Amino acid sequence: MPTQSLKQEKISKIHQDPQGILTQTKTDQDSPGILTESKPVLISSKEYKHIKLEDIIIYNGILDYIEPKPSAFPAIVKTPSKHFCVDGQYLIQKATIEKKSSILCLVIHINTDSELEIAIQKATIRCISDEGMPIFPELVRNCKKLLEIFLTTTENPMLYSHGGNRKGIQYDPANRENNIRVLLADRYGKSVSTINKYLNYGEYINEGTLETIIQSKVGKKYFEAAASNKRRLIKNLKSEEKDEDCISKKVSVYMGHWLQEWCECGKKKITPINFESHAIPVNTRCQIDLPTVFGHQGEVEHEEEQSEQSLRQALQSFGLAIYTNLNNESYGTDESFEQLKEQFSQVITLSNKLNAIKEVV
Repeated sequence: MPTQSLKQEKISKIHQDPQGILTQTKTDQDSPGILTESKPVLISSKEYKHIKLEDIIIYNGILDYIEPKPSAFPAIVKTPSKHFCVDGQYLIQKATIEKKSSILCLVIHINTDSELEIAIQKATIRCISDEGMPIFPELVRNCKKLLEIFLTTTENPMLYSHGGNRKGIQYDPANRENNIRVLLADRYGKSVSTINKYLNYGEYINEGTLETIIQSKVGKKYFEAAASNKRRLIKNLKSEEKDEDCISKKVSVYMGHWLQEWCECGKKKITPINFESHAIPVNTRCQIDLPTVFGHQGEVEHEEEQSEQSLRQALQSFGLAIYTNLNNESYGTDESFEQLKEQFSQVITLSNKLNAIKEVV
């Protein structure tokens, strides 16, 4: 099948090499009015092309999106030496199971082997294309991950900019972390204030808890509902001079419990935090006190169905709570074991009640 070129992305300076590849040359500003040339980072060409499955590497520096792509073409970032799948990993796996030798892909050419650029491509691909938007927690996770990756390097974030003069995109040579945030806004096509909100929502939440939140598919309103509690919790922990690791563990545990409450109450509210007790909250909202003896009182079929349904919902809630605890970094402490024992006890109690309902029929 002949390849199909797509629309060229906007770039600041374009050069064409003898092979016809378009590249972008970026510049670095050391001080006002003085520009130093730096290596080109981005390439603007895209095409649909068959790629051998054996040549495709799954990039897992940022996890795959939870929702499938609208199109049936995996997105591949082609560096000078390798092919990295940045979206549609399940399509690669499906083709492998079907014993195909190649698959038609959307190929994005870049002229660098930088993992940073590959990570940016994966984190932003659904925000700058028609391949479907990420769910909100994925935006939070991916922005947080990109910031962390940048902070582990000494590279200038301006090298990864798309260029242009979009309103609000201004770099400050004296503030590297702020420049990273500006770069993320540039690549996401968002305002800096929006990027800052994503990063604030993800602050102090560990990867395990973020993945639990993503699996629940909650939206922006959950983060907004938890924001006040989270700020108060962080302020309280800092006033107690807790270190960053301790703050992250505590915040992650509480975010898991607030997620559970949010899902149980129909995504309407989260109870304001109470600092009178430093004990991690134990879920008691799902405890259902049903009569131990079920006497037949005529037409009770609908009532029975409601009781069974409520018990099943309660079991699902405890399942989410247990999953959250197992994914928290604090798992393994005496505190977490006590929580799990309590939750498993509740599961057994609810299961017995559910069986009792079925035996009455």
